[in-house]
Amino acid sequence: MELSVDRANKTLVKAQREEKQAKEDRDAQHSEDTRAQAEVIRAQAAEQEIRTQIEGVRRERASLDAQVRITDQTNEPAMRRLGAERYSLDTRLLALEGAADRAKDQLGKAEAKASAARDALRAAEEALQKARAHVTDCEHDAQEARLIAAGEPLPKYLEERRAWRQRLEEEDHQREVRYTWAEVDRLWATQVPPTYSRDEFERRKGLLFDLVRAAKPGEPKADEVRRVVCERNYPGEPKARASPLESGEQRWASRQDSAPAPLAVELARPNTRIIGGTEASWDPFSEVEQ
Repeated sequence: MELSVDRANKTLVKAQREEKQAKEDRDAQHSEDTRAQAEVIRAQAAEQEIRTQIEGVRRERASLDAQVRITDQTNEPAMRRLGAERYSLDTRLLALEGAADRAKDQLGKAEAKASAARDALRAAEEALQKARAHVTDCEHDAQEARLIAAGEPLPKYLEERRAWRQRLEEEDHQREVRYTWAEVDRLWATQVPPTYSRDEFERRKGLLFDLVRAAKPGEPKADEVRRVVCERNYPGEPKARASPLESGEQRWASRQDSAPAPLAVELARPNTRIIGGTEASWDPFSEVEQ
């Protein structure tokens, strides 16, 4: 299929608009990814700070335990002071461990969000690459269409690209035709048609082919398939019938002609016969081609 200049230009404009939108989406996803990564860094820093505080409290408690071990147990004021300090350290340690758990959960959420943002950014970059490649293809198509319309020769890379595209289009067309005929055979096998002549059989197969192709991507209705395959008077192209012969008249006729022949002689010429000779004096065997 030859490219139209107007269609190629419209396709190029549309592709450029899609590329612009893809770039904007990529930039937006890049900003979101940056924010998500910054949130992960902040969550990591908060968790690390709490872990550091926990270690400090644990060191203080270890130092206090060492002091308790060397304190006289009969010194009540010292016992009360050390006990209060130990209770305070234990309480602070429990609070810090709870804060550490919350910070860990927050870090997990931030990392999950950052992972989703990174995946979205990767998808946006792939979409942008495809959009840019599509723009390049559309630019080549527009250039090819302009050169062909102007009657100018195509550069080698455009000529090779055109041949490759036409080959793919032909392969797609052949694949579609094979699939459609396979579907025609399948639908025909689901019916019980009467006996047709070869010409009528081929005509109805062609009608069913058109019916299947028109119904894509779905399937034709079962009633319509049944009518095409089984109904004897299904409408179609009318067959031209030959007018009756006058006395002494002769003419060439196809085997597809349904008009009755008063007398016919088979000739070597394929798919033809001579019709004529209704008078008593006519000898059909005298004019048979050798």
